Amino acid sequence: MDKNLYVDNGKRGRLFFLAALLAVSLFVLRAWNVVDLNNYWHLAGMFFIYFFASYLGMIWGFRFQVTVRSLLTILPQSAIFVASQALFVMLFFFRDFARVYEFLLLFVLLIVVLVTTYISFLMANIFNVATFKRVPLEQVAKTTSYIITLLYVYFITFGVLSFEVHVIISVVVLFFAYLAGIFFHSLHLDYTRQEIYSSIIMISVSMTAILMGGVMLGSSYEITALLPTTVAFVLFGVEMNRGKLNSFSYLKYFITVLIAVAINIFLQ
Repeated sequence: MDKNLYVDNGKRGRLFFLAALLAVSLFVLRAWNVVDLNNYWHLAGMFFIYFFASYLGMIWGFRFQVTVRSLLTILPQSAIFVASQALFVMLFFFRDFARVYEFLLLFVLLIVVLVTTYISFLMANIFNVATFKRVPLEQVAKTTSYIITLLYVYFITFGVLSFEVHVIISVVVLFFAYLAGIFFHSLHLDYTRQEIYSSIIMISVSMTAILMGGVMLGSSYEITALLPTTVAFVLFGVEMNRGKLNSFSYLKYFITVLIAVAINIFLQ
């Protein structure tokens, strides 16, 4: 097979255009209150619109040069990140826009959204190309996947809790959301199938357990979302650096969890 078959110098441009289009659309939706923030069906619909727009957009950006593995595991990872990020922006920043500086701050925020979205697309591109041939930047993509997964956990936790539906429904939805995010990231690691499944269950259950503790404390949603994110940070850090950690590293992870718990206790 020709090694240049999947080289496309315009690919980055198409992915950047897609990221910019999504960021601008989010700015318009948020600034002009197009979506009813008090209607969780509208918000859920927006989430899935951004998911499918990102998913289909990446297929176009890759000029349809994708494998079944890419369609099932790589593209969905970036798509759920973009959708959770959109949900976070809609719910977290500025309920009403009455001043110019609020629009400016939202504009700056959406530049950040543009950058993170574009980075997630580049990550997906590296993994997609890696399904065809060996890619030197694959390790960089794995680190990016780790960071993207942590952001996804925070965004989706805050978003689902902000729906303010029954707590049991929120916890169940988040458990499966954690399963999905952890599953997509774990597939990039050099694990056996059994290790992947055990890692997914262990981390998801741990994140959900500490989430329930945070919900019971009654902290604000942005504070509660720190708990499962911190647990994901610690457990994935341990998993990815298996055999390389010393006692001091474990102590730092333990202190990190304690800090997150303390913030939830004292900033209720």
